[in-house]
Amino acid sequence: MPRIKTTADDGSIRARAFVIAFAIAPASQYWVASTWNGFTIMSLFINAIFVVFVLAGSNRLVARWSPEAALRPGELLLIYAVLAASTAAVGHDTIEMLTQVIGYPAHFASPENEWETILFRHLPRWLFVWDKNIVAGLYHNGETFFARRTIAAFVRPLAYWSAFLVALYTAMVCLDLLLRRQWTDRERLAFPVAQIPLGVMRSGGEVFGSGRFWIGFAGAAALSLLNGLHQLYPSVPGLTYGKFDLGALFTEAPWNAIDAAYVEFLPFVFGLAYFIPVELSFSIWFFYWFWKVIAVAGRAAGLHRIPGFPGFWSQGMGGMMLMGAMFLWWARHHIGAVVRDVLRGRRSSDDDSPYRFAVVGFVVSAMFLVGFLAFAGMAVWVGVLFLGSYFVMSIVTTRLRAQVGPPTHELPFTASGMLTSFLGVRSLPAGSLAGFAVFRFVDFGQRGTPMPQVLESLYLRDRLQSRSAGRFVAAIVAALVIGTLVGFVGNLQRSYVYSVQTWVGDWAFPQVASQLQYRPTGVDLAYIVYFVIGGAMVLLLGILGRTFFWWQLHPLGYIMGGEWMLRHLWFPIFLAWAVRWTLLRFAGIAGHRKTVPLFLGVTLGDATMLGLWSLYGTIFREWTISYVYW
Repeated sequence: MPRIKTTADDGSIRARAFVIAFAIAPASQYWVASTWNGFTIMSLFINAIFVVFVLAGSNRLVARWSPEAALRPGELLLIYAVLAASTAAVGHDTIEMLTQVIGYPAHFASPENEWETILFRHLPRWLFVWDKNIVAGLYHNGETFFARRTIAAFVRPLAYWSAFLVALYTAMVCLDLLLRRQWTDRERLAFPVAQIPLGVMRSGGEVFGSGRFWIGFAGAAALSLLNGLHQLYPSVPGLTYGKFDLGALFTEAPWNAIDAAYVEFLPFVFGLAYFIPVELSFSIWFFYWFWKVIAVAGRAAGLHRIPGFPGFWSQGMGGMMLMGAMFLWWARHHIGAVVRDVLRGRRSSDDDSPYRFAVVGFVVSAMFLVGFLAFAGMAVWVGVLFLGSYFVMSIVTTRLRAQVGPPTHELPFTASGMLTSFLGVRSLPAGSLAGFAVFRFVDFGQRGTPMPQVLESLYLRDRLQSRSAGRFVAAIVAALVIGTLVGFVGNLQRSYVYSVQTWVGDWAFPQVASQLQYRPTGVDLAYIVYFVIGGAMVLLLGILGRTFFWWQLHPLGYIMGGEWMLRHLWFPIFLAWAVRWTLLRFAGIAGHRKTVPLFLGVTLGDATMLGLWSLYGTIFREWTISYVYW
């Protein structure tokens, strides 16, 4: 099929692209939010790349008959950016966690735990639903959110929560706009994950004419088809279905400290990890096993008796704070120049970024967020520290995706945990401690956070030379608003139909009730020691990497090496590293480039089948395969 013809105005975005994007987005987001398909667990959202892949393929057919009617690369990008941003707003670790919190205090309060006396007076009542009959439906199967009485009870708290989330996401967009040129032009980060959608959208969809692409696509799709059929009908062979737990081989101390370490072949993860630079993919799987070796050695030496050993969460938070400070320091000249231009009313000369919106928008959003936290009962100074730490974590997560491109960026470190450890429970006001429980969803996980998704869309916009920066950013902000609203409705409907999980509330509210009643701890010295060790390790690895060109261990690998999802993902990442390293070693850059369409096909083939299996499961109410075989 011929290449899609382009025009001199190929970089412009016509109104039809906005119509298509915002017609598809609500249905796509409700699909993600109302069914547990795990789409926001991974860094590349299946629904977004699946829809754009189908549109790009259809576009080839349209171009054959009417080139002018075909969507341009920049228009496909707009649709992808809207889908990615709105899906991020649905949030595996944001709205999904928040829906567990809204009705938790009312449902689980009892005379035995005395929450009404100890806890309730410190909670912002306007952010919760307190009717026990209404929230009971969240914890029983077969209910519905769409009953008039239920919707009426949720309208007020959801309006407040939506305002908070939209302000939070707007601040993230503004940070992306401020950091974009520093990371894309000056430091030239690789953006590995972005290469998948870029390969679909660029050059008129030329990848569709590649034989290597279709070989990879067909192989991965066939495996996913068989594995899905095997789950539904066990008599069908599932060639790569399931996983083998290496940790199960070690049942005695100290080796049982290895815990779970699955060997499983996941084509989507394998294809995605192939685009990670070799030294970075090596760092991911190396540090996964590094942390396990530390756990085993610690058990053998008796160090496991030390509180919190080996302190991955504490060390990781120390590493993130140091790296966030480093990234901002490196970008200080660029950010300073932008702020000066905005204050002087001058237009920046380096690009068409809406810097005035970025600076003013961040300041206004941050002030609103601090005010919101204060109105919810948190001390202003605590709110500033809490939000500041959270934004530093978001910057590091965004940098992790832009530079490393891991299949997931789950970073389970919390700003609230850091503040309570450094300041001590006794030193924090009661309203601030209660606020940490209420806003626990904000600073946990980082998997579905919009900031990395938005920066990646801005990078793709540069690569595709798309115009209309202001309208592009406005579309992303609008997508975040829509994603937030649809995300609440979809997640709550799923919770009423299938019953909500409770682990967030189980973790947060009993803990804060105990803290408020007994005020048991001061400064956590063990946490601080781990925190300092983590920062020192990140600094040492950074110095070694800048001093010795042959040094392969990256500090970003260190802070993500112990994350929970790697128990499923380390093996396909290892395989992708081994294949890419071998090709570069023996075939060079030219040989590596020839394989790019093949691995693009592997990623998209599995993604397409996972999307189709999810649709099948949604329609027929069947549990089908997802990214990992739980």
